[in-house]
Amino acid sequence: PGVVAYPPGYTANIPTGKVSVNGWLANSSATNSKVFNYAYFNGQIPADVLPTTVSSANIVNALTTSTTVFSKYGYYWLRFPTTGTLTIPAVNIGTRKVILLAPNANVNFTGNVTLNDGRGFFMVIAGKTGTANTYGNITATAKVASDTNLEGIYVADGTFNVGTSATRRLIVRGSVVGNGRVNLAGRTYKAVAANPAIRFEYAPDQIMLFPGKLGARKINWNEVAP
Repeated sequence: PGVVAYPPGYTANIPTGKVSVNGWLANSSATNSKVFNYAYFNGQIPADVLPTTVSSANIVNALTTSTTVFSKYGYYWLRFPTTGTLTIPAVNIGTRKVILLAPNANVNFTGNVTLNDGRGFFMVIAGKTGTANTYGNITATAKVASDTNLEGIYVADGTFNVGTSATRRLIVRGSVVGNGRVNLAGRTYKAVAANPAIRFEYAPDQIMLFPGKLGARKINWNEVAP
C-alpha cells in the first residue's frame, strides 16, 4: 500500500474510511529544504532540452505517436505554454517516456492514462507561475461508465483533485503530489474494503525510470593541473 506524507503544520483529513489497509500516515518534516514544484523541476531542465509546444488539440498525438516531439536523454519533452486548462482524454503512453510541463495551467484528465509497466514513463507538472491560487491544479475527472485509471507521476503546484462520483473509483498507479493539497473529497463509492473509492498503488518502475536530469545534482570542484 501507499504512504500518505504531509508536513508539520498541516492535517490529513480523510473524508471517510481509513488511509490504507495498514493505516500508514506520515506527518514528518522533509530532510531537504527544497520544494519540489514546477519552478524546481523547470530549473533542472538542461539548456540543450527544448520542449515541444503542445495544445489541447494535438496533445494525444504528441503523447503517443508523434515523431516530431523533441526527444533528448531518452525522454520526450512537452510544454503547454497557454494559461488556462489542458484537457487530456484517454491516452496510452506505451513504451514512451514523456515529461509534460504546464507552467501556468490546470490539467484535466477525462480518460485513462496507461503505459507499458516497466518500460513506459509519464510525468506531468502543473505550475502556477502567474496568478496565485488560480492555476497549477490537476483533476481526474470522473467517467460515467467506468473507473478512472491513471499511471505515472502527477505534480500539482496547486491541488490534485480526485474528481466527483458516487459510483466510479479513481485508481492511481504511481505517485501524486499536491503542493497545495490533495483533495480526496468527491469520490464516495462504497463497496468493500478491497475496493475503496480512491486507491493509490505504489509503482516502483515509475520511480526507477524517473529522469536523472530532473533530480538533485551536486557539483564537485577539483583543482587539476593546467
